[in-house]
Amino acid sequence: MAQDIIKLENVTKSFGKVRVIQDITVGFQPGQVTCIIGPSGSGKSTLLRMLNLLEYPTDGQLIYQGNPMNIRGANAQSLRAEVSMVFQSFNLFPHMDVLQNCVMGPTTVLKRPRAEVTNLAREYLKKVGMMDFVHASPLSLSGGQKQRVAIARALTMRPNILLFDEPTSALDPELVGEVLSVMKALANEGMTMIVVTHEMAFAKEVADRVIFIDQGQIIEDGTPEQIFDQPQHKRTIEFLKRFR
Repeated sequence: MAQDIIKLENVTKSFGKVRVIQDITVGFQPGQVTCIIGPSGSGKSTLLRMLNLLEYPTDGQLIYQGNPMNIRGANAQSLRAEVSMVFQSFNLFPHMDVLQNCVMGPTTVLKRPRAEVTNLAREYLKKVGMMDFVHASPLSLSGGQKQRVAIARALTMRPNILLFDEPTSALDPELVGEVLSVMKALANEGMTMIVVTHEMAFAKEVADRVIFIDQGQIIEDGTPEQIFDQPQHKRTIEFLKRFR
């Protein structure tokens, strides 16, 4: 088995007196698509945000490519350049057009040449079906279009890992499919993806691995077939009943 590309080791996360992640150790393989599922408030998004230090562990450490990454503030920016996140609320800059949104990160954070980044951004906007909107304002786009631009923006950073935090939860139901189809294409190309999602059909079809979290703990961790067809834990069974 290959070495984990990224790992949380004995990680706990507390907000004040509330402990939301409880001594979790979990690693992720390169090229693997992992879906993290669980009830609201179970710690899914907090776990995801610790993978690129948008949240720092209270205890334990993040290890990326074999290197501990928990020196607060010292290497978070360089980590985020390689571990990009797509948020549920898009987080596009409304005063910039679609192309500018994609170009800004690599040119300002990574200091890459603008011409090179612009060509790359156009390539990824084409990949997600948004080339006709390169000069459009984000304010003129539908939710599904905004999320596809957000994915192209993340890809323009040329990350090793893409994190998705419930990327379809803010979308109208008829727009969900266009975003999931882009994510399926990325999975088929071998992108390392860690996805917090409530789209069980997507997890079942696309994931190599599914993790079920409840009350800040990993309850079950296995293939989609193991988790969805043969869940072992009572809490997993109860959770999945509502999706059947």
